[in-house]
Formats: sequence, C-alpha cells, structure tokens
Amino acid sequence: MKNLFSFRNLLILAGALLVGSILWSVVFETLLPLAQAGHWQELTANLVGIPVIFAGTAAMIWGCLLFVLATFEGMASGERAALSEMERKGIRGAERRAAQRAMLERFLVVWRPGILWLAGGFMVILAGGWWINR
Repeated sequence: MKNLFSFRNLLILAGALLVGSILWSVVFETLLPLAQAGHWQELTANLVGIPVIFAGTAAMIWGCLLFVLATFEGMASGERAALSEMERKGIRGAERRAAQRAMLERFLVVWRPGILWLAGGFMVILAGGWWINR
C-alpha cells in the first residue's frame, strides 16, 4: 500500500487527470458541437490540428525538462566552481572574465538540446494552430 501512494504514482495520476480533463473538454466543447452542427470541414481540421498541438506541447514540456536539468548540470560544473572561488577571493579582471566566458560557453552547450526542443515544439504548435484556423 505504501508504494501505491509514492510520489511517482501521484505524479502520474495528476498528469493523467490533467490530460483527461483536457481531452474531455476538447471532445465535448469543440468536436461534438462541430459534428452536431454539421461543420465537417472544421471538424476534420480540428481532428488533425489538435493532436499536432498536443505533440508540440509535449515537445515543449520535454524541452523545459531538458533545459532545467542542463541548468543543474551546468551549475555543478568545474567552471562554476572556479568562478565561485574567484568571487569568494575577490579576484577581478581578465582572469575572472575568462572564467565567466568559460561558464557561459558551458551553459550554451548544455542548454542547446532543451532550447531546440522548445523551439521545435513551439513551431509544431504554430503549425497545428494554423491548420485549425486556416
């Protein structure tokens, strides 16, 4: 019984409830009214566009997760530790700027996958919205 209420299971349940409520809303507030009114072209556009928007949203959520995890990875890097040590010692000048540049380069490398997923997901959402509203 203890494993039934684990954090992972509660997170899965919360996600399922959120997705289920969104799907319920889409079906009963968008798709069924279009079908009942006989707007078949709009219904077809929504049947294609809504899953595309969901896919883009999933890609953006994945990108956010990658970005946050990469930020933690970057904060644990040697470049960040070296810069913190320089700040503690009060070191200024070219050496500190070089350490800041190295840390920024490290972050740009580790952030790239998350940013690409975010941008790609945003473009997919735009495509789904365009498909629905064309």
